[in-house]
Order: sequence, then C-alpha cells, then structure tokens
Amino acid sequence: MVAIYLSPGLYVVAWLAYAIYFARRDRWAGHLATSCLLAGATVHIVALGTGGWGPFRCPVETVGGFLSIYALLVVLTYTLVERIFADRAMGLFISPLAAALYFVAIAGSDAQAGTGGVALMESGWFGIHIFSMLAAYAAFTLAGATAVMYIVLQRKLTRVEMGLVFSRFPDLATLDRMTFRGVMVGFPSLTIGLVTGGFWAAGALESGWWADPKILVSSGIWVAYAVFLGGRWVRGWQGLRFAWMSLVALVLVLFSQLWVGVHLSQVHRF
Repeated sequence: MVAIYLSPGLYVVAWLAYAIYFARRDRWAGHLATSCLLAGATVHIVALGTGGWGPFRCPVETVGGFLSIYALLVVLTYTLVERIFADRAMGLFISPLAAALYFVAIAGSDAQAGTGGVALMESGWFGIHIFSMLAAYAAFTLAGATAVMYIVLQRKLTRVEMGLVFSRFPDLATLDRMTFRGVMVGFPSLTIGLVTGGFWAAGALESGWWADPKILVSSGIWVAYAVFLGGRWVRGWQGLRFAWMSLVALVLVLFSQLWVGVHLSQVHRF
C-alpha cells in the first residue's frame, strides 16, 4: 500500500527542490529536483508495467488509469523540454500538477470507464488512439503552462512590475518558442489519435458513433489548433496572440476531457 504513494511522493519532493532552485538558483537543488522527477517517472512506469496489463491492452479501464498515464506523460514531456531549453523554471508548476493528477488517479481508480468492458481495450487501434490522445494532452498542457507564463510576464513587463518570481521566468521569446513547440508536438499526436480512434470505433461500435459529443468536441479542437497553427505560419501570429490562443485551446481540451467525456459522452468516460 505504501508503494503506490512512492511516485507521487517523489513528485512532491521534486516540487520542493524546484522551489528552492527557483528562489536561490541553487545548482544542487536543481539537480535534485530533476533527479526526483525522473525517479518518480521511473517508479510510475514500473507500476504501470507490473499492473497486469497485456501487451495490446491500455491501462485505461478506469478513470484513474487514464489520469495516471496522463500525469506520467506530462512529466516525461516536461523533462524533455527542460533538457532542450536548459531551463527548470516550469518544473515548479509541473511537478505539483503531476502529483495532484496521480493522487486523483488513486482516488478514481475504482471509477469505471464507459467503453464497454475489457474486451474493447484489447485492440491495437485503440491502444494507439489512447496513447496518441494522451501525448497530445500532455503537450498541450505544457504549451498552456508556458502560455500562462508568457501572458503574466508580458503584463508585468508592460507595467514595469518585475519582482523576484518573474525575473526567474525564461524570456518572452523562449516562452513563445516553448508554447509553439508544445502545440507542434500535440497537433500531430491529436491527429493520429482521432484517425486511429475512428478506425477502432468503426469496427467496435454501432453506427452513429461519430455523433458522440466527445468526438464532435475533439474534432472541433483539432480544427481550432489547425487554424491558429495556420495563422502562425501564414500570418505570423506569435507572442501574446499565440499564447492566448494556446491557453483557450487548452481550456477546451480540459472541458472536453473532464466534462463532456464524463457527463455527456456515451462512448468515452475518460
């Protein structure tokens, strides 16, 4: 029973170390924070790998399982961003988010998902669909976090109200690149998730599955991201406009995941 709390416990320790690093720029604290986050992710992976799931099944038979993998992918995506940009500032926000998602996952481990039972989980298309969608959610979460940092920092710079906290943020250009790259990773993952989900649903569900509210909203989210990525490339949208668009799109993703999927969808409960 204690082992189940080891991974979120390491995420919490990482959060404390990130806080010390953020406040003091202590190199030792920074290395400790990253190490604890990676250790937590490793324990998390081991826990998933020994959970009794077969090679072609997805551990999302419960809402808790889905949230657990979501938390893991957020951590793994962030550690990659941290390595690419050599900046640990966002770890202060990502580590507590991962811990919170994991604790909610533990609490929701008995809440069954509405996909029709275990048999439906034993599909390669379904597995690709789930992990692609989760990868997209993780990337969009990181993009949303950097978008919030961009908006807050830009406002403080405009008002010339820089304090210690905001002086630790990456510069606006770096935050803009982080947001853009997060969306660029999430969008193809979302595309793959929608396409493979359609293949799976066509063979496993009754006709009319495409009219499910969750599927319609997810398709709308894909269109939204496609539009403002096109605006970035064609019209040069960036900076504050792109940050707000990323944040609004993330809110739509969370609305789809936490409300539409749970309360309105007949196909999804995760």
